[in-house]
Amino acid sequence: MCWNLEVSIASACVGWFTCIYLLWRRRERDLYYARYLVTFTFTQLVDAFLWSLNRQSEPELQACTSFQFQFGASPTGEIESRNFFVSKYIIPLIVFSQHATQLSYPSEAFRGHRGKVIAGHAVPCIIMSFCFGCTKLVPASFPFGGKTLFWGGDFSAWPFSVIQFGAMLHSGLVATGFPLFCGMRGAVLYAHLLPLASVVSFLLLTEGRMDFGSKWCTYCLIYSAVYILEPLWYWPPKAKAA
Repeated sequence: MCWNLEVSIASACVGWFTCIYLLWRRRERDLYYARYLVTFTFTQLVDAFLWSLNRQSEPELQACTSFQFQFGASPTGEIESRNFFVSKYIIPLIVFSQHATQLSYPSEAFRGHRGKVIAGHAVPCIIMSFCFGCTKLVPASFPFGGKTLFWGGDFSAWPFSVIQFGAMLHSGLVATGFPLFCGMRGAVLYAHLLPLASVVSFLLLTEGRMDFGSKWCTYCLIYSAVYILEPLWYWPPKAKAA
C-alpha cells in the first residue's frame, strides 16, 4: 500500500473508521486495538505528505546524504527542508509511538517495569533519527513497476546485508515484544504475529528486501480487518461456575 497520495489517504481513512467502530463496539481489547491501530494511520499521513511534496518537487524527491548521520544541520530549500524534518524527526517519533502503544497492552507482564521497557525502545528510534536524512523515490516491483518512497535517504554505501539485518532486528523487536513484554497469549498473540510475518515475507518475495518502511503501512489495513473480525477468531474463556 501507500503507492501514492490517494492510496495513503484512503488507507488512513479505513484505519480511522475502524478505530471509531472499535471504540463504539467496546469488546474487552477494543480500546487497545484502537490505540495501536491509530499509530499506523500516522504513517499513512506521513506518506501522504511526502507524496504531496513529490508532486511539488522538480525533480522528484532526492536524498540529502550530507545531512544523514548527524544532528543539528539541515537543508535550506523549502521542499527539501520539509522532507528532511518529517523524515528525520517525525517518522522515528511515529515508530516510537507504535512501540510505546504496543507495549501498553493490558496484562500483568512486566507490571511496574513497563515504562522502563518503553523507554528502552526509544534507543533504536534515536539511532534511526540520527541515520535518516531526506526521503527519496526508488524503483519498486509491486504492484507494478514504478517508484516507492524510501524513508531516510541513501544507504547504498552500506552493505546491503547490514541494512536488511537492521530491518530484521526491528521486526524481531516488535515480534518479541508481544509475548515477552505484553504478555499476549493464544489467538491474540497469533493475530498480531501473523500479520507482522506476512508483511515482512511479502516484501521479501515482491521486492527482495525488508527496508521499504513506507510499504509497512499495509499493517493499517491488515490490522483493521483482524480487529474487526475478532469475534470470529477469539472467544473469551467462560468463567468457572462457583
